[in-house]
Amino acid sequence: MQTCQPGDGYNFSASSRGFTLGVDQQLVNYVSLSDGDSLHPFKVIANGTGSYTVVTGAVNNSIPTNMTATLAYVGAGSVWVKCGYDATNKKFPDPTDLEIAAGATLPASTTSTAYVLLATVNDGAVNQIVTGSLWGDRIQIGSGTTQNAHYYFARV
Repeated sequence: MQTCQPGDGYNFSASSRGFTLGVDQQLVNYVSLSDGDSLHPFKVIANGTGSYTVVTGAVNNSIPTNMTATLAYVGAGSVWVKCGYDATNKKFPDPTDLEIAAGATLPASTTSTAYVLLATVNDGAVNQIVTGSLWGDRIQIGSGTTQNAHYYFARV
């Protein structure tokens, strides 16, 4: 029987009879909605005016830390995923600094954080931008805060 050291939110074991992967975080099923639309990773769903949930998605195989949270936002705004950079370990995105958020305007990316627009919202209406999980790269030529970092994302 093989086992793997439990990680953040999962455990694994295997034997000649098969394997088991346990995931602690609740995942949303990708099923059809009553209006005929289908769910996909990072789909923003309006729960009524000013309340939104986001279907589970991943960036570089990491799930945002607040994926099961309900976002409260009234008016015209944006829903995004914030992807932090771990400068100590040179890791992007930093799984401990990966979260979903909403606000009036999408923040500008910096050398330490990238923001990816998932959808725009307006009092319960959703205009979806991202329709799947993402893979991202961070490129910075030179070092220090005066050198811009550039971020590139693709749907997977």
